[in-house]
Amino acid sequence: MRFSKAALAALAVTGVLAQPASALEQHQYNNTQTQGGNSIAQHGFWQLQAGDDGTSDITFECYANGAPLATGIGFKACYLEGADGTIYDAEDTTARPGFAAATAAAFLDAKTQRHRICIQTSAFFGSESVFMETTKTCSTFQ
Repeated sequence: MRFSKAALAALAVTGVLAQPASALEQHQYNNTQTQGGNSIAQHGFWQLQAGDDGTSDITFECYANGAPLATGIGFKACYLEGADGTIYDAEDTTARPGFAAATAAAFLDAKTQRHRICIQTSAFFGSESVFMETTKTCSTFQ
């Protein structure tokens, strides 16, 4: 049976974070950028399950949607950055037809530290294929 990267990431998120909720850190970031009447809303979510050994299991997801009527959308960047500069990249930034896209990743035994999520998205809008690219934006370290 063949799984897509997104399906495997979703399974990893479910399995890695099937831990007691009391030990789970959850964070989110939202950013909307507008250009010439078109908007892209970008959302980042990440969760950390800290261990007793100075490491954490991490999952994160980037989601974006374009309005009005984006005909294709994709990520130029979706990654989690540690306070020490370590980058955890979602890697699957493939553009897809339609008005919304999502990508995710999971990492085991990452260094326990504060993180921020960074997102950059591009999309085509309407029948004339107007192109819009957001400025890369990052959350604060949390």
